[in-house]
Amino acid sequence: MSAQSYMDSYAVLSVDIDTADLQRLRELQLEKQVLRIPSTAQPEEVVRDQIGLHSTDYWTPYISLYSRIGPYDTSALFDKINNSERLFRVNAFRGTIHLVHEEMLAMISKAVSEIMYKRLPPPFRKYSAEKHEYWLQQVEDIMSSGPVSTNKIREELPELKSDLRWILYYGISKCEVIRGASSHARSNRTDYQLLEQAAPAVVDQLTELTVDEAIAQLSQEYVRLFGPVTATDFAWWLPYSKTKSRKLFNDLEHIKRFEIHGEIYFVDEQDLSRMTDENPDISNRVWFLPYEDHFAKAYAPEHRFYVNDNYQDLIYPTYNHENWPINHPSQQRKEVKMRTAGEKRPSIWADGKIVGRWEINDSRDTDLKDIAYNLFDKHLSQDIKQEISEQCAKLHEFINYKLLPIS
Repeated sequence: MSAQSYMDSYAVLSVDIDTADLQRLRELQLEKQVLRIPSTAQPEEVVRDQIGLHSTDYWTPYISLYSRIGPYDTSALFDKINNSERLFRVNAFRGTIHLVHEEMLAMISKAVSEIMYKRLPPPFRKYSAEKHEYWLQQVEDIMSSGPVSTNKIREELPELKSDLRWILYYGISKCEVIRGASSHARSNRTDYQLLEQAAPAVVDQLTELTVDEAIAQLSQEYVRLFGPVTATDFAWWLPYSKTKSRKLFNDLEHIKRFEIHGEIYFVDEQDLSRMTDENPDISNRVWFLPYEDHFAKAYAPEHRFYVNDNYQDLIYPTYNHENWPINHPSQQRKEVKMRTAGEKRPSIWADGKIVGRWEINDSRDTDLKDIAYNLFDKHLSQDIKQEISEQCAKLHEFINYKLLPIS
């Protein structure tokens, strides 16, 4: 299908956008990410407004928040997550763990429920639905008295030990089970609990929501937050069928479309109305975003507008032995050469583009963590280099004096 016929197939209105307009829309993207302009928002507000913060590495949401709002009370945030006070760690987009606000929980859980089920391994799915339900009911009976650890479940139900992980995933896919407390902020061991006990209001919302309705709502939120985007971006992010994504985007409200370089983009009409606003004073030109930060994971690989093609392999390395900045001594450590499936490494941004990488040196046997970084762009101004150095020092302080004490 040609670009023109593809455009004509959409009911949403088309607008004329040139490359200068697109650049302005990219700037607005950064403002929606709370990166360009300082914010006084509370951590819970940012979690809600960002749909969810990536949390495969348990420190990532803490650093994602720091990058957007500066220092905050990490201990209070940890307690809210642990006590399920409107914040939950759930399997979300691409099946990965995200920190999600209660207001978004029903929509996200229902939208990814079928995706979660399809991710169950074939050996587990070969069992009958009756067997799955029987196993899950046994586990949920133990949870009925409150959050419980996987070790406790194994003690009570030793016959389910080998399949317990997938039984829990099955419960998550049915929107009945959710993660609970952890012993510290970086622990990958967590209790599990019944959703109806942790967030009863969410259960009521789920009963009134179909999977298709949830995905439609999520697509609207996705364009609001990350637009301009393509249907391919959404299909990659959720994941979802490209064909279904195109049909879905056709029905979105308050959305406009435009075409540049043969690509069809979708953008919230509020962003278009703000395009002519006076550009605000930008006080934040440099950001250190963490491993797998949700913003950089929101776009399909072919649409990573924020990183030069020459740096793609440095930010999205193929193997884990490449997980350190170039020429850093830790790169010489002997590691098993394992594929990383293009995981995004921690990145340094300047004026809306990735210009380098950073890593936490976890290998040192000291009480404090080091931060190593490497700049790809050799033509950065001295002012930017100085700001990078200053921001690195501030991040070092945050990690060592705000994150380590709760970890």
